[in-house]
Amino acid sequence: MATAQLVVRIAELIIFGVLAVASLQRWSQRRDRAGLWAAATFGVLAGVVVWSFLLDPNSESDVASWERKVLVAILLLFPYCLFRYAAEFSSPSPRLRRLAEVLTAGVVAWTFLLPRLHGQEAPRTTGLNIFVAGILVQWTVLSVAAAVILWRTGEGQASVARKRMRMLALGSVLLNLALILGAFAPSDDKAAAPLVTGLLGIVSAAFFFTGFVPPRFLRVIWRTPDSQTLRDAEMSLMSVLDPAEIGNALLPHVTRLFGGKGSVLVERQGDVLASSGLSAAEARATALVAVQAGSTPVVEPGLLCVPTRNGWLAVRGTMQTPFFGREEVDLLVGLGVFGDLALERGSLFVRERAARVAAERANAELETFVYSVSHDLKSPLVSLLGFLDYLKADLDEGLSDDARFFLERISAASLYMRALIQDLLELSRIGRVQTETAVIDLGVVIEEVVAELRPGHAGVTFVCGPLPVLDLNPLRARQLFTNLLNNAVAHCGRDDATVTVESTQDQSGSAIVSVADNGKGIPAPYRDKVFGVFERLERQDADTPGTGIGLAVCRKIVETVGGEIFIADNSPGARFSIRFPAAMVRRGPSSLEAAR
Repeated sequence: MATAQLVVRIAELIIFGVLAVASLQRWSQRRDRAGLWAAATFGVLAGVVVWSFLLDPNSESDVASWERKVLVAILLLFPYCLFRYAAEFSSPSPRLRRLAEVLTAGVVAWTFLLPRLHGQEAPRTTGLNIFVAGILVQWTVLSVAAAVILWRTGEGQASVARKRMRMLALGSVLLNLALILGAFAPSDDKAAAPLVTGLLGIVSAAFFFTGFVPPRFLRVIWRTPDSQTLRDAEMSLMSVLDPAEIGNALLPHVTRLFGGKGSVLVERQGDVLASSGLSAAEARATALVAVQAGSTPVVEPGLLCVPTRNGWLAVRGTMQTPFFGREEVDLLVGLGVFGDLALERGSLFVRERAARVAAERANAELETFVYSVSHDLKSPLVSLLGFLDYLKADLDEGLSDDARFFLERISAASLYMRALIQDLLELSRIGRVQTETAVIDLGVVIEEVVAELRPGHAGVTFVCGPLPVLDLNPLRARQLFTNLLNNAVAHCGRDDATVTVESTQDQSGSAIVSVADNGKGIPAPYRDKVFGVFERLERQDADTPGTGIGLAVCRKIVETVGGEIFIADNSPGARFSIRFPAAMVRRGPSSLEAAR
């Protein structure tokens, strides 16, 4: 048993010594009051362990007696220092603070008033037993008070800070139990109580160590329950698009995840984009440290700052926050990446929104301008056509052939201009007027359009397959397919063309309606241009049918309802396909067919 006790005492010497060095190192870095009392607490305990290890426990000399008194007096300072360390986290009542001072001063003075402190083998006197009882009262009151303060301090904190406080509280309780057991244990070296007392001291030291300077792997384990906080941070960033709100969505989760006082998001120029839990002065000071550090992470007691693509992300710790380590740096870097992605997405959203608003404003202004100009040109053009009719009616017999040819050219050009103005007016109206929808059968619409076209194109064959029923404005539907069928028969390049209208449905439920011909087709380089205003493949003159606006009208009608129009591959000929969204489709292809 003596050998086991020696091993336990050596283990106590090592672990309390390491704890004293760690607490002293932490105080030297932070220079705060909590760190000072922690260094005093574990320094006292380590000093007592070292001194008791060197002291002869059985010597009865006067020097040995005074050494024991000094050693006991120093040991009695441990619960007071621990109490003061805990008091830095949550201020106790003045009455409890005075009680701690009175109890400590009383038992220390009592120690030196004792006539003599004998070795371990000497029997205890009644006075010595009363003195030991006084020590137990002082130690128990202060240790329990410190444990309660530390435990309550951890409530509501992040996992790491909460478990750290609880480790310190449990260490205080276990050390008090070790003292109680040692006070009532027999002095016989062969008894098991001294060994158990020593083991309790080692366990309490381990609790103190893990609470004061928790190792990295333990911090990782402790932070596992906070994974929900991390997910909440990610979800908050996913739902925010305004760059000004991204910091407000991210930083509260960062502060909670690290158990810090607050956090700050700094822009690349050094300005504070957002902060949480910090005053304006603290946020600016943190931003200044970040800018000075540049691309190097800052890992200091009470401050962790990492660079991001758009600036810096920093979190300030509290007395409850343990040292920041490598895994805290990695975690904050990961959150910084999420913040960067959210900021970039938000910036893109803001730019896209501004561009869209500008485009919509410009488009609205252009439409208003086109409408105004087209409307104003109608009146003089009507007058011009009227006077041309008068000239031809009154002067036709007296006109020379050249004069008659010139009047016909003027009349044809005027009619072409009237068609242009009418198409421009119609283009400007799409999306502003005639927007009411109704359930229409495209088969019926195509049948009516074909019936109108057939008299003027007797050699053209029209083939219509089953077509869907759509929720669409009837006038726009008629206008859309009139333009497409007119375009097919007018520009296919042959009088005996075959024009086919058919429909398919894709996996999303969208209806794809195609108008195809077997004519000369449209070369690939021009397929994106034909939907522009005034874009034509033929030479543009008064004899060429069409104004070059019909396909632009088709595209605007389709895009206004959320669809898409495009030129698909078709050999020979051209194929115009329209994708109507699934929300517009009321039934699949109908059984109606246009007249052949």
